[in-house]
Amino acid sequence: MLIPIGVDRPKKRPTVITYWLIAVCILVSLAELLLLRFNVSLHEKLFEVTFTGTENGILLLWPPGWDMVSQPFRFWQLFTSQFLHADLLHLLGNMLFLFVFGPAVEDRLGRIGFLAFYLLGGAAAGGMHMLAGGEQTVYGYLVPPALGASGAISAVTGAFLVMFPKADIKTFFLFFLLGVFTIPAWWFIAGSIALDIFWSASGEGTVAYEAHLGGYFYGALISVLLLWRRIIPREPYDLFTMGKQARRRRQFRELTTKPMSDRVWDAPRGGKDGKEGPKPRRVSARGEAEMKARGAVHESIEAGDLDEATRRYLKLVDEFGAQCLTRDGQLAVANHLHASGDHQHAALAYRQFTDRYRADAETNRVRLMHAVLLARYLNDPIGAERELDAIENHKLSSDEAELASTLREELA
Repeated sequence: MLIPIGVDRPKKRPTVITYWLIAVCILVSLAELLLLRFNVSLHEKLFEVTFTGTENGILLLWPPGWDMVSQPFRFWQLFTSQFLHADLLHLLGNMLFLFVFGPAVEDRLGRIGFLAFYLLGGAAAGGMHMLAGGEQTVYGYLVPPALGASGAISAVTGAFLVMFPKADIKTFFLFFLLGVFTIPAWWFIAGSIALDIFWSASGEGTVAYEAHLGGYFYGALISVLLLWRRIIPREPYDLFTMGKQARRRRQFRELTTKPMSDRVWDAPRGGKDGKEGPKPRRVSARGEAEMKARGAVHESIEAGDLDEATRRYLKLVDEFGAQCLTRDGQLAVANHLHASGDHQHAALAYRQFTDRYRADAETNRVRLMHAVLLARYLNDPIGAERELDAIENHKLSSDEAELASTLREELA
């Protein structure tokens, strides 16, 4: 058994909504325990059903008076059902997954956006569960829609897969051996989806597997649409950008299948008045070698081998001078150089990025990182001040703005 306990995705803002959602679910469960002291079961009070037919079960939390008997299904049950759980194990499992995957998705979507995404995801999952003819048993009654937060949390997990497929998940391994291991997010989430598909097909158990699958589909689809429409900013390693970059790399490889010295511009055959057009220009042997070296760097990035990519990048710079890769490639190499402690080359890579991509959404954050390296590691306060002066502070998050202010105080 693999139990997720954390992710390596850094956040730009404090987590709020995720923790409030966890608190509400826990408070409802505590209310259940409190009422049990008076021999009142919150589940039986809220979910008591009568059967005028076989599909007339109810799950209702909203109306005043708590009169739940003989009520038909109402649309808001798709939302209220997300905050109630069948037992303690059901609650703990759902809250653990929300605690692990929720903060990173909230960070990307924003607090209000994440809350709307979460609630609509749970409703969509519950709706798909009902459309699929799924049933869930609570205290002997069949209740639509699916009970619990698992549908909404599956939506969050599906969004995490799209937004951070190359993130690592820290997991607790419990099977003969005990230990903590780090595994790729795509491996863990894809495995969870495969298990849900298997158990849904088997038709065994009382778990709402259809709700899980509906949540995954909703979360992945909405995330791709948000990235496609640029409603949320793209990152170098989200699934949408990786697919786009893969297409570009495929086109690049097709262009480099024959020696560059054999390829020329598609020059016009004739100019005005029948005059001969410009002659095609051939690429020099040095230019061809440089292009191949740049291609090798991108191949390593594509393969996920950033150690090899940075080694090839440094060799490229050493042989051909300052280089700037594609936007995502340059940022990946610069971040990896910084993470590996090569501050000198990381600073140079960041500088190439800011010089080339001045209007990019990440440029202000890159300038801030460059300033940190110059001030704290490379003893270049003048260069650090120059980078800080070039930053548009209103485009920084609160944490980044605080870091910039602290850095100015250190330089002073």
